[in-house]
Amino acid sequence: MKTKHLLLTLLLALMVPLAVHAQTVIPYLENFESYTGVGIGVGVTPTDWTVTTGANTVCEVIGTSSGKYLRIGRNSVVSSSTRIVTAELPSFSSNLRVLKLTFKLRASHTSGSVLEVGYFNRSGSFQSLRDFNPTVYQGSQYTLVTVDYNLSGIAPFSSMVFKYTGNAADALWFIDDVQVTFSPKTPNSLTASNVTGSSAYLSWYIVGRAVQYQVEY
Repeated sequence: MKTKHLLLTLLLALMVPLAVHAQTVIPYLENFESYTGVGIGVGVTPTDWTVTTGANTVCEVIGTSSGKYLRIGRNSVVSSSTRIVTAELPSFSSNLRVLKLTFKLRASHTSGSVLEVGYFNRSGSFQSLRDFNPTVYQGSQYTLVTVDYNLSGIAPFSSMVFKYTGNAADALWFIDDVQVTFSPKTPNSLTASNVTGSSAYLSWYIVGRAVQYQVEY
């Protein structure tokens, strides 16, 4: 068990583990604004994402100069067949296991589909962490969503996945401002000693694979 020490000018307020050797840089942000040549009816597949679609489905970046976003779901073709779409984010290094996914979400409908967030396990099967009901997110206003991931024990370079399942025409979801950041665990046995009006001596035990800490005060 290893102990870290640091002399501060003020008492610690927040400690965040730093990552090293990430395949994709953390924090990761995709707001889709860099895409060109897209419109309301003309879209492109997100760069560095792995997208799987089928008949009568879409997963593409669309929008106008005032804002671009990801559209995922069924198109206007009427069919009762259930369709599945997956959109897999870029992967992260295997030493990045405890992460936070945030994004903005809205739906075009109130029934006929479900959107899930999860990951692919070692056998390639989708594992859901959270599902979303379109009734809650239907409308023109986005809702900010946060999903915490703990990928400990999952295959190296596991990545986050949006999965759409729907059987209704025009059952669409819209996703924007996708961000992946750290969801750090609090260090164990954090203590402060020799506290003065201008400094403090800190001691703590590291948690997980954290190799370095950023101190904000």
